[in-house]
Amino acid sequence: MYLRRAVVVVSCLVFVTALLGASEQVAEPATYEAAWPMLGHDSQHSFTSPLRGPETPTLLWKRLPGHERHPRGHSPIIAADGTLYMWYDRTHFYALTPDGSQKWARTYDHCRGFARQMPAVAQDGTVYLVTGEGDLAALEPSSLERWRFTARKGSARGPELITAPVLGPDGTIFVGSHYGLYAIAANGREKWLFETGGSLSHAPAVAADGTIYIAQRGLTAVAPDGSEKWHLDMDHPWGVEPAIGPDGTIYVTAGDRDRLCAVSPAGEVKWELRSSRMLSPWLAVGPDGTVYCFAGELTGHLVALNPDGSRRWMHPLPQSAHAPPAIDADGVIYICDANYLFAIRPDGTEKWRLRTDGPSGAPVIGPDGRIYLLTYSGLIAVGEKTGR
Repeated sequence: MYLRRAVVVVSCLVFVTALLGASEQVAEPATYEAAWPMLGHDSQHSFTSPLRGPETPTLLWKRLPGHERHPRGHSPIIAADGTLYMWYDRTHFYALTPDGSQKWARTYDHCRGFARQMPAVAQDGTVYLVTGEGDLAALEPSSLERWRFTARKGSARGPELITAPVLGPDGTIFVGSHYGLYAIAANGREKWLFETGGSLSHAPAVAADGTIYIAQRGLTAVAPDGSEKWHLDMDHPWGVEPAIGPDGTIYVTAGDRDRLCAVSPAGEVKWELRSSRMLSPWLAVGPDGTVYCFAGELTGHLVALNPDGSRRWMHPLPQSAHAPPAIDADGVIYICDANYLFAIRPDGTEKWRLRTDGPSGAPVIGPDGRIYLLTYSGLIAVGEKTGR
């Protein structure tokens, strides 16, 4: 049944902060033993890790585990034991050791037109991935398939499930589809479907209290039981992935990706910034609440904003940054353009840069100060020069 929305039209003030009368009580975010469990590191899409990256980087290794010379996938997720799980090409899903050796591989049917999404790993080690058939598969760490969820609504437009899986604080798996948002229990049974009236092509963000936020034709808050809490019409023609700050504030780009809005958990706009340059579809939030985005197309700047919307700094990048960054425990931002992996200090100064072959995925931070990155010539591991 289509869930009716109460649309609230919001008039946002440019570069103005709307003060909220009362502060919200925000639950503590769920913790994961895995080094990088899912897209965005966590269900809030902070892209922030409790681990630290390398001080003096060097290329430790490069691997070509797949059958294609130029990989078509995303960088890996990293389990608690350091195992890397990733799509390398359009048909092969791999488990790799921290040194890049293959543990196992599974082959899935190829589906044209849809890129492989990042998988997710739960606290018990179960790996969740969306297959080429549009199903959600749950795998044991040994590669044995525990169960497979097939959406109850088929789609003539291709595979039904189309976003990366996101894990909620209670273990529920959330996946976007051509019809809306599915909530799937850890045993593989459907809990509910929140219909959006169109394809939900970007993964949701999940707050510590279990509220799910989706940014498609506006920003919608969905309660843990699948009912709508509120909806903001934000002149939002493109789907994006929202990010949630430490205080529960939801950050999302709006319009033609020329505006960045901060929204309270109650659905009130706190502030909006307008940009003369196109903003990245991704947003990241550092451990101190700093909001990061990229402004520009062929070239541009990594922009750091304070939680109140004021600009902290801008750092120029020679070329566009299409993939999200990774932020370590010290607040160092690791971000790629077409040629380099950069480390930017929390004050906006460059710490180091390392030449790459062009990123195909986003950097992720693993144990021992390693950064893993899928490039156009293979998966690379970057670590300390004197390291292992």
